Amino acid sequence: MRENKYDEELFFSKYISFPRSVHGLSAAGEWHAFQKLLPDFAGKRVLDIGCGLGWHCAYAAEHGAASALGIDISEKMLSVAMGKWVYPNVAFSRMAMEDMDFQKDSFDVVIRACFKRHKGCIIKRARQRCKPDARKRETFWRACRSELPHAGRA
Repeated sequence: MRENKYDEELFFSKYISFPRSVHGLSAAGEWHAFQKLLPDFAGKRVLDIGCGLGWHCAYAAEHGAASALGIDISEKMLSVAMGKWVYPNVAFSRMAMEDMDFQKDSFDVVIRACFKRHKGCIIKRARQRCKPDARKRETFWRACRSELPHAGRA
């Protein structure tokens, strides 16, 4: 498993006290803009890459997703997410985004709010896991474009 700062005690203790960690999506400055990019989740299979505390998975479940899978490298983040969100259609798995190996067309929607420090190949791999529906793919790309200037070329 790749190393990550989120499982370092000092970093995690500070992160978990941020307003967005305590109060959720509405406390995140970018939420109101990001929310407008999200599709109708009704009946959709959702993958949240780097799910952290699981807020996007919960949002998808509360808005009718058939299933939501959150993946993250951080054991500490996933522990909080699993304790906080108990929905029959939500699951969490410890996995680095670089190690994603889902079958093609496994998901209808892929959510990832921050790709700032990750390479376009990860975006391409995630995009391939979506069903071949242009609108669903475009939702993913639009959400990523603001973070990665090269996302459209991946």
